[in-house]
Amino acid sequence: MTIEEFKNYARIDYNDDDEFIQSLIEASKKYIEESTGKTLDENNSLHTLLLKILTLHFYENRQAITSNSVNEVPYTITNLLTHISMSGGNEL
Repeated sequence: MTIEEFKNYARIDYNDDDEFIQSLIEASKKYIEESTGKTLDENNSLHTLLLKILTLHFYENRQAITSNSVNEVPYTITNLLTHISMSGGNEL
């Protein structure tokens, strides 16, 4: 996924965070692969959707975490991670 594809998905129309967004995309890819044991396939629509949703979650929840400001991972993310990990193919 390119920065432009993510920014279109997230409706971001400025370039100030491009370097940060790129780091979140890479971190999200690693998170998905390590959580599922599968190689991320950007030609798979479920993988791409998960990458977009997870990157957006990281982008929107980048503040310091305290006991009063914990944002749990949305159910959609955990559900997609589980589905991908249980599906066949793409093992690391």
